[in-house]
Amino acid sequence: MSHYGDLSMGGQKSMFALIQNLDRDRFELFAVVPFAGELSENLESVGCKVFFMPLLPLKPKHYFQQIHNIASLVRIIRNNHISIVHPDHERDAFIAGLACKFTKAKMVWHVRLTRKVGTDKLTFSLSDEVIGIAEDVRNRFEGMASLDRKYVTIYNGVDCDVFSPSDKAAMKAKLGLEPDKLIITYAGQYKRGKGLMDLIGAANLIGHGNYKFLLIGKPESDDFLAEMKNAIIEANVEQRIKIMPFQSDIQNWFAASDIVVLPSHEGTEGMGRVLFEAMACGTAVIGTNISGVRQAISHDTGLLVAEKSPKALADAIFKLMTDIDLRQSMGIMGRQRALTHFDIKNHAINVESIYEQLIRDEK
Repeated sequence: MSHYGDLSMGGQKSMFALIQNLDRDRFELFAVVPFAGELSENLESVGCKVFFMPLLPLKPKHYFQQIHNIASLVRIIRNNHISIVHPDHERDAFIAGLACKFTKAKMVWHVRLTRKVGTDKLTFSLSDEVIGIAEDVRNRFEGMASLDRKYVTIYNGVDCDVFSPSDKAAMKAKLGLEPDKLIITYAGQYKRGKGLMDLIGAANLIGHGNYKFLLIGKPESDDFLAEMKNAIIEANVEQRIKIMPFQSDIQNWFAASDIVVLPSHEGTEGMGRVLFEAMACGTAVIGTNISGVRQAISHDTGLLVAEKSPKALADAIFKLMTDIDLRQSMGIMGRQRALTHFDIKNHAINVESIYEQLIRDEK
């Protein structure tokens, strides 16, 4: 189940990558998404049957729709003889867990964020298995009954054949970037918790130089996008920062980048998928020292900095800008770390083992 209908965010990219790599000789796949669009088209292209359902916030005004959703899920489960229901959003996991109680299906809740929400205790109790994408996710459920039995950490996966190193100068030329400019890239949603204002502040502190910031993504709201643009103008860094829409070939942009930065605030990330996507492309990374992210980056693959600190970001960026040997070393080690810890094939095998155990237990 996907709470969103596009493929621009990490959770949906992770879910789709998992579906692509599950063994079709052993598993028949279905999906529930909120509307037809990019995600549903891609799911159908890999043989996944798609159902559409308005997956709404858990608010009183949506009470009757949520009852209808539970009933619809029960019908889908029964009519298609579904054994496992696998949501990755808190709201959907709660609804799916209730639906599973009216069937023999088991629920696997795939938790992608470290911050707590009000329904955690109930949703955890409704789950048959809980997968966290980082060790820090476990802290979210500390003290809950059956934690040791239900919870397992499985790092997110990236396709290391698609996300792979290439000649940076050639890739810059292919993408129309100036080959002599140092490229510093952010990719993800434009929202406050992602630390974009800190990154704009860091660009101001670094000052003039032969570099360019690329901000690639999708705004959470038009208001925040306008606030970002105003901050860029006020900091007088219009010539150093380029705002771009989401790119479907983001692997090429990571391969062309000299540094990839994720300046998120605590609670915004589960692990920060863009970091190990960039690592797989052989690019040095910088992330904030927050839950999850600190497990994605090792000391030899990138730099960790304090959150909400434009100066700390600026210092780290400047360090990698001016030390080409360090950048290249981190890129090489990052590729190795991605292959060892974040390869999508290993991720899929680990998830399959969860499915099989639940099915065995049912028998």
